[in-house]
Amino acid sequence: MYRFIDHEGSKDPTTEGWKLEQWGAGSGSGSAVDDGGVEAWRLQTDGLGHRYLRNLAPGSVSCMEDEGWHSSITLRVDTVALDAADWQAHFEVVTNDWAYGLMFGSDNDGNILLRSFSDMHSLASEAVPLGDIGPGFHTFTLSADPGDGQFIDLYVDGEFLTQLAGAATVDAQPTWMNRICWGDTDTGGSGIDVYYSNVDVRLGPLRGELLGDANSDSVVDELDAAVLAANWQADDACWAQGDFNNDGNVDERDATILAANWQKTVCNTASAPEPSTVVLLFLAATSLLVANPRKSCSISQTR
Repeated sequence: MYRFIDHEGSKDPTTEGWKLEQWGAGSGSGSAVDDGGVEAWRLQTDGLGHRYLRNLAPGSVSCMEDEGWHSSITLRVDTVALDAADWQAHFEVVTNDWAYGLMFGSDNDGNILLRSFSDMHSLASEAVPLGDIGPGFHTFTLSADPGDGQFIDLYVDGEFLTQLAGAATVDAQPTWMNRICWGDTDTGGSGIDVYYSNVDVRLGPLRGELLGDANSDSVVDELDAAVLAANWQADDACWAQGDFNNDGNVDERDATILAANWQKTVCNTASAPEPSTVVLLFLAATSLLVANPRKSCSISQTR
């Protein structure tokens, strides 16, 4: 499990690789704030769509489908009405086949209200009961295991709440596909004031991270070395193909990570191998190239 997209604290999202989208005739702005000791990016909008977008390359989407993924957002909503007609404050993950969207509001006491996408075309949504979770910052996590398809799990502050059904993307506009976005959509002009503390997307289901464990069997061994060798020098790779440092490549950096975690398991912290073992693993990986041609994760990724 590893992060590949994120927003952190009060950083300007446009400096983190997010693209700003705005539309509508109203006004809006984003600013860095310290909200009661929590660093956050504050969005205030009135009659304006103001959100941050990251497009997903085909290779990344394929990896999400093959390895599973989870995505979290931590936010505080300051007195925002929530209705089915307007997205309001929202968080969205869209893959090839399914769109998963959360829309946030709050009641007069500051308790967060939640809706989820039910239809990609009409932008219809359904209420998700939260109970009285109290005002302040809360973390919402969408978690998908490999092969889950339409249905994913929703966690609130680390506790499982319910299972959500994604909205089908069939015949959706191409610009709506394969993306992560979050922000305010206040084209109705009711006014939004939201504090976003954290957004992240990670490959792999909610489980402990074991660097070097390419096949996710909870141990770093010769099977993982074989995976790394089979994909040596791939330039559009994912975790399951030996890209342990999340740079899209399978190279000597990944071989070093695998060697440094040799024979480790989820349940122990076995000693790292001697440097000679690192060299042997590296040589073994490269020597297998002829017998194990390079593979790519999916369609070539644009960089």
